[in-house]
Amino acid sequence: MAGRKRKANPDSLLVRLATFFIKRWRAGLGIWLAIVLGGVLTYTSVISREGFPPISFPISFVSGTYLVDDVDRVDREVMQPVSQALVDLEGVTDVETTANANFFTITVGFEETTDSADGTQQVRDTIDSLPLPEQAEFSYVPIDPGSFLFEYDMLVQVYSVGSSTPSEIDQAASLVADEISTLEIVDRADAKLNVSTAIDPRTGQAGELQATFSRTGIPNDDGSVDFYNATTIGIDRAEGEDAIDLSEQVREKIESLSLDGVDEDIQVRVGADFASNIEAQISFLESNITTGLLAVALVSFLLITWRASIITALFMGTVIFSTIVVLYLIGYTLNTITLFALILSLGLFVDDATIVVEALDVSKRNKKKNARAVVAEAIQRVGRASLSGTLTTVLVFAILATPTGILGRFIRLIPITVTIALLLSFIRSITLIPLLAKFIILKDRRISTVTRLNPVLKLEDWLGKVIERTILSIRTWKGKLAGATAILLSLVMVMTGFYIFGFKVDNNTFPIAKDSDQLGVQINY
Repeated sequence: MAGRKRKANPDSLLVRLATFFIKRWRAGLGIWLAIVLGGVLTYTSVISREGFPPISFPISFVSGTYLVDDVDRVDREVMQPVSQALVDLEGVTDVETTANANFFTITVGFEETTDSADGTQQVRDTIDSLPLPEQAEFSYVPIDPGSFLFEYDMLVQVYSVGSSTPSEIDQAASLVADEISTLEIVDRADAKLNVSTAIDPRTGQAGELQATFSRTGIPNDDGSVDFYNATTIGIDRAEGEDAIDLSEQVREKIESLSLDGVDEDIQVRVGADFASNIEAQISFLESNITTGLLAVALVSFLLITWRASIITALFMGTVIFSTIVVLYLIGYTLNTITLFALILSLGLFVDDATIVVEALDVSKRNKKKNARAVVAEAIQRVGRASLSGTLTTVLVFAILATPTGILGRFIRLIPITVTIALLLSFIRSITLIPLLAKFIILKDRRISTVTRLNPVLKLEDWLGKVIERTILSIRTWKGKLAGATAILLSLVMVMTGFYIFGFKVDNNTFPIAKDSDQLGVQINY
């Protein structure tokens, strides 16, 4: 009686979970198909795709004009009252101002917990409340390094290949921006005009003033580049929309534009977007998944059976699609960081499948056992070890989610994505694999001739015996000496690693780029 009342140990709980769908195989297959179909739909049509995830630095940038042609007046009448008001603002850590004869810039730093957009709004509200000269104009830019010009998902260039004036190009850009704004996927389209109406400080009269200059380069077939005067349009997609869909719809809108009343020499082109990079990253992920599936299938075929390779491949695909569904449900997107984390996790969660599949293959060789008994024996033997290995890896990656600040917000997506993939892989390994094994591995209990003659399996058996003899030799004085030597060498290697890490390895927040597909040039005059 005492034995019956004893509480179930963790292994028996895993066994019950693993054998739950053996008799309820129809329900299990239905759930599996629903998960796969849901994952495919989420991956292809539902989850948003973007470049880098939004990374908001606790910094706000303000620029503006005060056309008085007097640096002392700009500093005294604008910069001094603004800087004093911003320094007293709660959450502000530092304020830097620069005054020129007609222009000024302000950089405001906040505490790490302040979002750049929220901080920029506080700065705007503070400046609007000050009694400043009406002629002073301000432009506010929250810092988002994952966007173009720190705030846009896409840039379009309106340029002239002829003799159109900057004002005429601005006028055409305003018309194009209005047309693009009609797209539902677009939240806003801002024409960054080069010419504005202002008071000329030399004459005191209102007139047109070109405060900024923009040019676009068009490559030729011979490798040369022609530069033309241009006006930039910044486009921001609506919340939850897809960067690739944004690119496609904006390009279609540009092709169908009819700019009546605009000079014929004015043309429109996409200047920059994330679509091509995202498509390349997604293609890279799909290529890695395919390569990983083939590699794992080959290893499973050589070391276990060809049936095991089928189960492992189905398992990996299911885990990937399940992870994408969970990422979508918690509000994440497919971006550079989550795609990298998915590729990283491929080599981690395949361990769960390999362990369970091999255990099932070994347990099935007792022909007297039915499918449920084979699964119970296999999970009883390796279930706890598989769970321990998964939790250990999860805890290691969980540490990466603890850093705060800009770096912490940037890399947090990696441990979260990997953790989701690892936990799902363990759950799938003790539920889906036994279910599939019922029809693929356990249906035929015979050991095939290919398996008996497989030289790789023979090599594996030989290595296993060698390792066994090596471990058991610890009972002898030679074995103890070898073990002590191995421990000593391990300690030396660990201490050497600490020394190199502490004194020889350079410490950088981000590694120095060895190569890039972009070139940035800044010219000061």
